[in-house]
Amino acid sequence: MKKISIFFASVAAVLSFSSCSETWDDNPVLAGVPEGATFELNKPTMADNVVLLEDGGSLHMTCNQPDYGYQAPVSYQVQVSLTEDFAQFENLASIQTNRSQINPPCEQVANAACKLLGVVDPEDVPADPVALWFRLRAFITQSPDNTSCFSNAVEYRKVQVYYNI
Repeated sequence: MKKISIFFASVAAVLSFSSCSETWDDNPVLAGVPEGATFELNKPTMADNVVLLEDGGSLHMTCNQPDYGYQAPVSYQVQVSLTEDFAQFENLASIQTNRSQINPPCEQVANAACKLLGVVDPEDVPADPVALWFRLRAFITQSPDNTSCFSNAVEYRKVQVYYNI
């Protein structure tokens, strides 16, 4: 019994000399997004072919994650435009989180394209495929105002739009 008491006393003495290494230097810090920061939206191999938007389907895009100073949970919102400069664009409703593969629903793409093209009834839908530009807005959900940044723009040259308003 005496040996057990001595053992526990020596363990307590050793533990009392150790210190916690909890410092704020080791914790991740959210780096503010610099002005003009961007990340890469990869150009799909099928972007030059005719893309038929199907009800219930989705487009497939991949990207890398913006650098926030640590591996942060990033949300992505797809934006669609008729021009590369995104002077006029539509945000798709679905926001995708924590993935490098972005799959915007075709219904939302068709809806955005119809709004951008000024389609008000089915007869106004262009018969020929149209060029649509896509980019991603990345942000951290807990702090979207100071963490938003945009990807490069990628063109789908021939998207067959259907009436979906």
